[in-house]
Amino acid sequence: MEETFPRNLTIEHHASAGVWNVVADATQLHQVLLNLCVNARDAMPAGGRLSLTAENRQLEAAETRFQGGAEPGPYVVLTVADTGCGIAPEITSKIFDPFFTTKPPGIGTGLGLATVMDIVVHYNGFVTVDSEPGRGTTFRVHLPATAIAADATPSTPAAPITAGRNELILIVDDEASIRETLQLILEGHRYRVLTAVNGEEAIKCFLLHRGEVRAVVADVMMPVMGGVEMIHALRILEPGLRVIATSGLEQANACRDMAALGVTEFLAKPVTPLLLMGAIARVLAKSASETRASPVVA
Repeated sequence: MEETFPRNLTIEHHASAGVWNVVADATQLHQVLLNLCVNARDAMPAGGRLSLTAENRQLEAAETRFQGGAEPGPYVVLTVADTGCGIAPEITSKIFDPFFTTKPPGIGTGLGLATVMDIVVHYNGFVTVDSEPGRGTTFRVHLPATAIAADATPSTPAAPITAGRNELILIVDDEASIRETLQLILEGHRYRVLTAVNGEEAIKCFLLHRGEVRAVVADVMMPVMGGVEMIHALRILEPGLRVIATSGLEQANACRDMAALGVTEFLAKPVTPLLLMGAIARVLAKSASETRASPVVA
């Protein structure tokens, strides 16, 4: 974030000494923090302060009673606070609902906070929010602490995320928040990134960097020129171009069209870092002949 967020944002991070351990998928916790930080950045277009903290808390029954069955006990609390525009009281209860967003069309999906809540609840935790219009917002992610030692060997080690080797990836999506989130993930794993808002812009971008782009991550549904039409055009320019398709909707017909164009990687939104990095590693490992479109039979 220090490298990619606007320079008018001050980013602070603090961790208490001896923070307890939690049992969770590290890539999912990464997504939780990333979603909250991107929201905080969007709430401070004129600049401000973004603060992240980690601390231990011993919660009593009164503090967990109305948190979806969460049990009292030791918790690690991850806090993301901003000095931005804040959230109106009348919509605070709706912000975790899937597809609820206050952003203009094409800017937000309304899936970021819903994803945060789903991940945290999966680990028997909960999220609280304090906000006041004009005075900022504070999200607190409460995760049950565990007595398992941090260096204990897990019974089933998580698959490592393969880092890039400075390959250039083109991200195509009409929603700015998704483009920027995917860009942060990829750049954080040593890839270079280009972005485009629709298929038409992507083709222009590809032509400017022809011979450099190693793979394309593209949304299926976009204005001006959709994903299927764009990939068809890119296949004409470079038949062996590697492509990963994404969609927030069930698109059975689109999947068939993608398969006919040689696309075998199809990710449902919201895309987790682990799934994205795995798909990129797989497509980059393929030869150009494996990614070419199937011949059309008349």
